[in-house]
Amino acid sequence: IEKFSVSLRAEATAPLALFDYENNKNYRILIPCADKKVYLYDAEGSIVKGWNFNETENKVEVEAAHYQVGSEDYIVFHDDYKCYFLNRSGEPKTEILTSFKFSKKNKIWYDNTASKPGFVTTDASGTVWYLYVDGTKDSIKIKSFSENHWFALEDINADGKSDFIFADGKKLEVYNKS
Repeated sequence: IEKFSVSLRAEATAPLALFDYENNKNYRILIPCADKKVYLYDAEGSIVKGWNFNETENKVEVEAAHYQVGSEDYIVFHDDYKCYFLNRSGEPKTEILTSFKFSKKNKIWYDNTASKPGFVTTDASGTVWYLYVDGTKDSIKIKSFSENHWFALEDINADGKSDFIFADGKKLEVYNKS
């Protein structure tokens, strides 16, 4: 494909994330790199003009995600201790102070089935954290998991509510919110 492969400005530290904001095949490719910068490319492999994100405090090692919440766009990802909620230009939308170490394997999900919709992820011990755009947060401790656990949020039993899915070692466990 013309222009590919693209030489990155630094080594990638996480999987690329592919976004199509308007479902019109105008793709954006977001790649966190070792220089603590997060680059946004278009489908032709060029840096997107107008992307204004400076840099993260630590390396980003998890995939970023894009969510539309009502009419608002959120590009979300985290490094070891800080989460980033950005608009399409890479500018911060909200700041949520965290006092925990994020799980290195798990992205930030969006749960619109909760009584108070919010962003969901886990810390290094498997505690589930809800992060809200007003800057508040809540946590749910189901049990301890290893630092190498995987976490996902899906409606497993088709009851219209998201469930917590954990994979840790050779175990797969699913919990409802209660």
